[in-house]
Amino acid sequence: MENVTEEDAEAAGVSKREFGLIKKLMKLDPNIFAAKEAGDSSPYTYSVDLSKYDNSLITQDCREILFRPQKMRYLYE
Repeated sequence: MENVTEEDAEAAGVSKREFGLIKKLMKLDPNIFAAKEAGDSSPYTYSVDLSKYDNSLITQDCREILFRPQKMRYLYE
């Protein structure tokens, strides 16, 4: 992710806003998008356990994404 530019993201169909959100989420937790299990995905694969984070570090725009598993799945993909 460190080598991905905004131009690379746009070429892959990722908007600047989405790219910014991905970078913010990865700053919060570098492993936030790491695959946790092998096998088929489920709706729970894309939910985030917020109990492990200091709530003061989670910005409002990140909160809105973290509570939306479908959006997390989209950003992950």
